[in-house]
Amino acid sequence: MGALVTNSPPILYKYRGGDQVTDDGMTFTERDLRTLLANRQLYLATPAELNDPFDCRPSLEIDRSRLDRELQAIRATEGDELADLLSGRLALLEASWHKRDAFLAELVREDLSEFGVISLSSTRSSVPMWTHYANGFKGFAVGYKARDDEAGEALGAIGVDYRPDRTPIDWLSQLSGNSKSDYWLSLLYRKSMQWQHEEEWRYVRLPTDGGAGLMDVPENSICQVIAGYQMDSFHRAMLLTLAGELPDRPEVLEAYPCERTFEIKFSRLFDWDE
Repeated sequence: MGALVTNSPPILYKYRGGDQVTDDGMTFTERDLRTLLANRQLYLATPAELNDPFDCRPSLEIDRSRLDRELQAIRATEGDELADLLSGRLALLEASWHKRDAFLAELVREDLSEFGVISLSSTRSSVPMWTHYANGFKGFAVGYKARDDEAGEALGAIGVDYRPDRTPIDWLSQLSGNSKSDYWLSLLYRKSMQWQHEEEWRYVRLPTDGGAGLMDVPENSICQVIAGYQMDSFHRAMLLTLAGELPDRPEVLEAYPCERTFEIKFSRLFDWDE
């Protein structure tokens, strides 16, 4: 974990919103406004729910000469039964990438299914983020304090480690049950470099601390509430009402396009002192 960045920016953003309708008849935007602002909660997804199909998927590298030596050592110390079992499993994994992919998928299901992950962004000014995660500027973003101060606790997020290669795992240790170690945390924070534009930071909750599901955010941690310029009047009125009731007294802004460039600009929607 030493390679992961830990000096977080002062504010991290969660983009939300959608036109889809829940079973309760609410739009996703209304549901998300109620969850993030009225209830002051964030949802921690399981790794399987993340939108990148390669997320949290390690690589399985097989060094046959080294593994043969390790299997011989296992045969000498543990007996033929375990060595033959592992050798048979190795042969299956070597048969095709489908076998290896299924093996890795099962490992992730077994070891990571109860972890909870919140994905946040260090930028509020990304057109792709507003487009993909805030329903084309019809949704909203909430900025959360990312550093502790005298006013209160912050979300303890860690920057995603963007790399060209997946996290490698020791297949023999996994098969023999000897390693359930720190590399799983590295796996949770590593993504393909193709996602760098998201400037993602993650908060991960261990199963022993509650894992996946809803989480109350710390007091005084909501710094900004930002409406997309395409948000309709119903959802805008709801956002203004709920934001105005927050004890955090966040900045309440609108994100809109600059007339001359492709940048995003921000204007204040109301002032707490008025």
